[in-house]
Amino acid sequence: MEEDYLHALEVIGKILLLTPIIIALPILLYGIFTETNVGMDDSVAGYSAGLMMSAGFFILIYVSYQIIRKRGK
Repeated sequence: MEEDYLHALEVIGKILLLTPIIIALPILLYGIFTETNVGMDDSVAGYSAGLMMSAGFFILIYVSYQIIRKRGK
């Protein structure tokens, strides 16, 4: 029961980390197969994706730290 919040945070971290990759993958594959230059016209989208992935990464680091700390007790 006590580690339920860590599991929930782990799921949220994975979602935040993987969502921008999953969204960009079809666009990247389309560009590779059609040999066209595909890009986003708005630089805010890339910035937002970077922030989202950073948040997911730091959440996963926090969860890992808490799990290691609990096992050490």
